[in-house]
Amino acid sequence: MFSQTTQGISLKLLAIALFTPIFAAGKFADGAFPALAIVSMRYVGGFLTMLAYILVSRTQMVALKSPKPSRHLIRACFGIGGGVFMIHATTIMPVANTTAIGLTSGIMIIALAGLLLKETITGTHWLAGFIAVLGAGLVISQSIDLSETGFSSWEGIAAAFTGALFMTFEALIIKFLSSREDALRMLLYVNGFGSLVALALVVLLLGWQMLINPVLLVFLGLGPIAIISQFFNIKANMLVNVSTLAPITYSWIVFAMLLGVFMFDEVPTVITLIGSLLIVTAGVVVSKVRL
Repeated sequence: MFSQTTQGISLKLLAIALFTPIFAAGKFADGAFPALAIVSMRYVGGFLTMLAYILVSRTQMVALKSPKPSRHLIRACFGIGGGVFMIHATTIMPVANTTAIGLTSGIMIIALAGLLLKETITGTHWLAGFIAVLGAGLVISQSIDLSETGFSSWEGIAAAFTGALFMTFEALIIKFLSSREDALRMLLYVNGFGSLVALALVVLLLGWQMLINPVLLVFLGLGPIAIISQFFNIKANMLVNVSTLAPITYSWIVFAMLLGVFMFDEVPTVITLIGSLLIVTAGVVVSKVRL
């Protein structure tokens, strides 16, 4: 039997792998649609998926009532912010660059988990975080193009860091909610609120005409993928402390690198491979923590 920690880490890895192409949706769209429009379709698709599941499973309505819906609204707002800024960043910079900057959320989560959630932060947590940061740094050094798409692209960098901050607070809220509400309720509320907020922002900022573009509807397919990823993420948080899961977030760069190889012809260098190995090592180190 796998330990509780191993199960949680495995679920987190699956969640990250599934969400990698979602954050790269702007790259796949080649800038044809604003990030906010793509995010709105992702949430609508997710909400429709949840409604279909509830109808098929004949879930009782009383089981779906949340004692404090406002918590889910706050999480949805952070989720929208993270999605919009990260997807926007990928339209400006290579996926690996955006991902590497987004990985700063891992260290933010470890620090804030101890400060806000009063979780125990051990030396192993910090060691894993250091190893992961070192690995991410090596990957960054090989993926940045200073002349065009690297640190000279201040808009992309600012967007990626802002997205990382939004994702940090969303991760903390998910951990807080996962100990108080079940996964089904969390998924229904966050995608419902996310749909309402994102659609309202699209109409307000981009105009309602954006929503009647039939090509945009293709991104509804991101919804089911996001639901499965969110489910795995919630289950992982139910099994393992958020500070233990935080270094695992660095596996995102590995999945982004693979996506770049197969979809965008981004061939990694030897240093990039070494950095990715360090990131994986961080996951192994933190998995040794006994809860």
